[in-house]
Amino acid sequence: MTELATDTRACTTRSDIGVGEEGTQGTTKVLWYTKLTVGDAKESDMMTIQLNKDILFKRACLCLLSSNHEYDIEYAVINQVTYLKTLEKYESWEFESIFGFGCDCHNFVKGKIVVVRPSSF
Repeated sequence: MTELATDTRACTTRSDIGVGEEGTQGTTKVLWYTKLTVGDAKESDMMTIQLNKDILFKRACLCLLSSNHEYDIEYAVINQVTYLKTLEKYESWEFESIFGFGCDCHNFVKGKIVVVRPSSF
């Protein structure tokens, strides 16, 4: 389980990113976290995702309030559980910690899924 605590209030400097629902012209959903705790998706999580194929992963911008970093990812909420999925590689300690990759994104896998734990906010 990875936990990232944050304390500042800065994010999103790109004009094409805004808070809104996917499909709203010119905006992408932004997922803001002050504290993000994640864990690898277990077999039961993968089964839940498979059983809910009608719930699609949607594109989003992941922002942690501890940094000015933005990560383009996909997310899904199934049974009140949020899942995050990688889209592209970001060589930053924060991204590597969230998704469990090594230094310089060693062993990066596009489409890796992690589970946001209830202690996140």
